[in-house]
Amino acid sequence: MDTEHAAAHSQTGQPQSSAYLSVYREKRRRAVLVAVGFLAVLVGVVCVSFLLGRYPVTPGTVVRMLWCKLWGLSGDWTAVEETVVLNIRLPRILAAVAVGSALSVSGASYQGIFKNPMVSPDILGASAGASVGAALALLLGWSPAMVQGCAFALGIGAVALAYTLSRSIGRGNNMILLLVLCGMVVSTLFQAGVSIIKYLADPDSTLPEITYCRLQNRNTANGKSGSGHHPPGHEAGEKEGRCGVAAPQRPGLSIHLSSIFPAD
Repeated sequence: MDTEHAAAHSQTGQPQSSAYLSVYREKRRRAVLVAVGFLAVLVGVVCVSFLLGRYPVTPGTVVRMLWCKLWGLSGDWTAVEETVVLNIRLPRILAAVAVGSALSVSGASYQGIFKNPMVSPDILGASAGASVGAALALLLGWSPAMVQGCAFALGIGAVALAYTLSRSIGRGNNMILLLVLCGMVVSTLFQAGVSIIKYLADPDSTLPEITYCRLQNRNTANGKSGSGHHPPGHEAGEKEGRCGVAAPQRPGLSIHLSSIFPAD
């Protein structure tokens, strides 16, 4: 009887295992196709972004410029085209790809932890904590690196505070629910802290900087000019924002872009 039961179990279990294996392979193949599709879309958007803008640059010029700069060769493009592609568009494209990748990874992590596709970093107070850190560093007049460091530290601190409160209150029971509720409380607390810092800030200098920092200003991705010239919208002597570190720029390549975008 035992032998017949084992044989029957093996006969019924083998089709089930093969069915599970086929389903797993199908899901894996579909995931690979989706990943390749999104990667192709990203590459296409990056390529198109080099061609968008008020100053026209041909695709051949962009490809030759990037290839020659990668291998240290010289080319026949103009200084204006080099400035537009390498000092304006390339840093912004790289910054957009990096920020989008970081947001996608963080969003997938939150969705995996909470088993909910609707979650966001606001749930545990990470965004509010980072806002307090950046606003406090701006209020104290610290450097851009310190601004980013304080934003990161207080963002992690807000999440740690929400987790500690949920552990101490729940004692292992309903951890997900308590973590969400504690995160909402911590987020509200840190948002109040941002309001206090904005109230104490100088309305003519620090307060606008805090506002633009919280709105994720991306203008600092252009790089500073080594020759005293600035992109459109930057007057001479204007200070770069301390919310982000400007992308490096080779000296001698910048020109005054008023020749590219003449006044109407």
